[in-house]
Amino acid sequence: MPDRAQGATAKDAKTGGGTTAKRGPADPPTSVENQNPGGGGALTRVTANFTPRAIQALDRIAAKTGDSKTDILNRSVMVFDVILELIERSGDDTMTVVFPDGVQERIRLVG
Repeated sequence: MPDRAQGATAKDAKTGGGTTAKRGPADPPTSVENQNPGGGGALTRVTANFTPRAIQALDRIAAKTGDSKTDILNRSVMVFDVILELIERSGDDTMTVVFPDGVQERIRLVG
């Protein structure tokens, strides 16, 4: 089975607070998300560099679902969080999907 997951990084492009105090390297960025970890509310703009393969996948998903790329990326981050949680609970680096016909597929995220 080919590995389909790739890592992506996003850089927080908006810091809030209006303070000018310097932060140390261990201090988290000040943002609305840190004040409201449950989500909702204010939005944060991020800049990310995507591989051609990732952009093709994003375009395919948008064509299939009719969702905006922003909605797809938001949902993707939340789904990835759930997948990582399931892999963590499994005790190893894999997750097994069992299809209705009984076929099992083992998923391992690399990179």
